[in-house]
Amino acid sequence: MGAALLWAWVGVCLLNVHASHRDSCDGVNSSKPSLQLCVESARELNEGVVALKNQLDKVLCCTEHVRTLEHTVLALATKASVAGQAASEQEKDRPVMLGLKTTDVLGQHQEGNTGRKEEDTKEKGKRQDEEDGKLEEDGRQQKERGRKEEENKLNEEGRKQEVENKQEEEVRMQESEGGMQREKEKKQEENQDEEGKEEGRGKQGEEEGKQEEEGGKRKEEQKVKETCKEEKIRNHIRNSNFGDDTSPKK
Repeated sequence: MGAALLWAWVGVCLLNVHASHRDSCDGVNSSKPSLQLCVESARELNEGVVALKNQLDKVLCCTEHVRTLEHTVLALATKASVAGQAASEQEKDRPVMLGLKTTDVLGQHQEGNTGRKEEDTKEKGKRQDEEDGKLEEDGRQQKERGRKEEENKLNEEGRKQEVENKQEEEVRMQESEGGMQREKEKKQEENQDEEGKEEGRGKQGEEEGKQEEEGGKRKEEQKVKETCKEEKIRNHIRNSNFGDDTSPKK
């Protein structure tokens, strides 16, 4: 019904638009207006079509909402039907329950309560055992952690003591090496001093030897000079005497 009314309304709108366009065209044919009038008529027609499209979109949107509501109503009706069937099944079973004797019902309740109490007691005992076991495990772990911490502490102290002993040993070795090095340097200095003294004495002796040699050479030269001088004097004297012997006598 709603869809028929919708399409009827759309048809009326289309007829109105067509009639408006036809009147515009008749006016154009009769009076032969300018191009501007035709453009305005086309614009009006386009605006009418756009407005019609917008209205149609709104109607379609409303239709979708209606369909959604229909589906929702059907789903609710289905759920209500299922609930009604379940209620009727329970109503069928109720007379059987009402026909039981009061003592039987009380006995069943008592047995149920006793069973629940036993289950609760067992569950509590189980939880208590679990808690006791957990506490025991926590205590054991705590004791193990304490033992490991003490062991680690002792190991750490032992390592520190070992490092300190090693450092002290290195210091002693360095001091010993330093003493040996100083002793070695002292000996080297003494040897250098002794070598310097020996070298000085050697140089001094060599210098004295040179001086003595030079003195001897000078003495020898002086002796040679004196000998030559004496020889010259003797030659001169001999030559002078020979001249006297060879001179003619009167």
